[in-house]
Amino acid sequence: MNNDYICKMIIENFTKWVEQEVDWLRYYARKDTRIQLTENSELYDVLISIGYAKRRIELSQRCAACILTADIEITKNIEIAELKIIYEHRNHNKNCYTPLEIYWMKYPEKRYEIINNINNYGI
Repeated sequence: MNNDYICKMIIENFTKWVEQEVDWLRYYARKDTRIQLTENSELYDVLISIGYAKRRIELSQRCAACILTADIEITKNIEIAELKIIYEHRNHNKNCYTPLEIYWMKYPEKRYEIINNINNYGI
């Protein structure tokens, strides 16, 4: 696959990946931690897994469709086209984020909507 195809795939699928991550967090994160989310929260620092598994799996591994990185530091100003899929675990020190974390960072005005969706309140 060439880089143009991969870039196009990421742009086309980014919103789907964010929606999937929200859906899975709604199911796999404990309700008592979901209701603690605020617009200033770091998602995976607050949310805790319901733990219905034989082994403990981090929410970011269970709920994220992929992990994304970029050749530059991921900040609010990152362009979706600059992102690329990486086969690593989520690690902010290595510039590796879930799609929802990037969306949370990039669109802070959407945080209330995300919190409502994670808590199944709808909008």
